Amino acid sequence: MLKEIADVVLGVADDIFHPSMNEKMDAVEAERARLEIELAEAPEPDTVIPHPDLAEIYKRKVDASATSPNDSENRAAATALLDGLIVRIII
Repeated sequence: MLKEIADVVLGVADDIFHPSMNEKMDAVEAERARLEIELAEAPEPDTVIPHPDLAEIYKRKVDASATSPNDSENRAAATALLDGLIVRIII
């Protein structure tokens, strides 16, 4: 795979591909340069400081969700709680 990529790069550098490919490559490089400048000029993001009891709060929510889904009165709340805790599921 790396050899194929190297061959493509060498081909572009040697202008053996269609001129439109070189034009497209120039446009992509110009966009990259513009984005790098924009990123360099962007302000630093604010530092996020998590709540000191975040781990304990998370543990309580997980513990509560273990029994709540079986309780018909709390099923909707437990489902909403789980939706808030689960970011993604990878199988």
